[in-house]
This record gives sequence, C-alpha cells and structure tokens, in this order.
Amino acid sequence: SDEVRSMYDMFAGCSGLTSLELPESLDTSKVTRMDSMFGGCESLESLDLSPLDTPSVTGMSSMFDGCSRLTSLKLPESLDTSKVTNMVAMFDGCSSLESLDLSLLDTSNVTSTFAMFRGCSSLSEVTLGDKFKWVGRQGYLPECEYDGVGWIRVGEDGLPASGARELSSMELGDLYPECGEGTYVWNTFIDVHFDGNGAIGSLATPEEALG
Repeated sequence: SDEVRSMYDMFAGCSGLTSLELPESLDTSKVTRMDSMFGGCESLESLDLSPLDTPSVTGMSSMFDGCSRLTSLKLPESLDTSKVTNMVAMFDGCSSLESLDLSLLDTSNVTSTFAMFRGCSSLSEVTLGDKFKWVGRQGYLPECEYDGVGWIRVGEDGLPASGARELSSMELGDLYPECGEGTYVWNTFIDVHFDGNGAIGSLATPEEALG
C-alpha cells in the first residue's frame, strides 16, 4: 500500500459492513485523499483507525458521513491533520456517536468545517485540543436534547472545571479555544442540597442525584 495516493470513497456505500479491522502493516503515509472513505457505511458500529498514517492527507470531507450506527471511533494516536484543508460534513449523520476524542485534530489549514457535526444528535461529550478551531459558524456541535442545557468544560474527575461556564453551541464555537481546551459535555449537572448532615452544594448528574 506504500504507493497508494487516494482512499477517496474506498468503503463508501458498504451499507452491510458492521466492523472493519485494518492491518498494522498498512502504509498510508502518501495518501492525500480520505474524503468519503466510509461514507454511507450505515451499519458500521465500531471503527479502529489506529494503523492510519495521515501526514500527507489534505481532504477528509464526509469521511464518516452517514455512519448512523457508529458508536465507537478510535483515531490514530499519532493523528496528523496539519495539511488537511477540507473537513466539511466529516461526521455528518453520525447520529449514534455519543463521544469523540478530537484532541489531536489540527484544523490550522482547514478552510471549512461546514456541517462537520450535523446530525450528531447523540453527541454529548467531545475532547478538543489546542490546534482545533471552527471555520465558519455552520459546523458547530449539536444543541443538547434538553432545552436550556449547554456545554461545559469538565476536569479529570468528570465534574465542571474550575472557572468553567455553560456555553451554547454557538458560544462554544465562537469562543474556542479561548474558553479552554479539554473535554466538553452537556451540562446536565445539578446541585444537590441535603438537610441534616449531608453535603451541601455538591455536584452530581441527574442519575446520581436520583440514586
């Protein structure tokens, strides 16, 4: 695979594909196009892209477009997207994804993130790094399914980070990375006040609060 230059549409439309294991020996160091690579793989549930080497890739538009059953996505630990210019609709329609670790995603040369997370209706946790930024206002994270609930940055303990404030999807897109890199979740935390000897003002998720 060392001579492969394009993986455009490589698995596109493989609607019956449920899982895929890439060989460790896979050499994608010269590949420049990964647009629509898994587009329309509507039955794909988990994907481990650890073997991918991406230093030459310039296009990742619609890479996972329409992967509506995808619940687990593992990106390479050495992910290099510094040359990518197009991430339009990259995760469009990934309606089952609940979390994404994009801490290594570099959008410094990206010209558009339009519809990047469109249709990611279940996405409630995303980790962003210091090289990520939105380009344009129409690729932001989805709004929370609960009315009036926004995004908030959390610490390693999973609770709101010190000084963090709740942000709407639009505010997060406009203010990031100035509002702090890290993991953002839907702010479904509630204050729990106990009478008697219980802790007062502690934070908990609704599930924890209800026991």
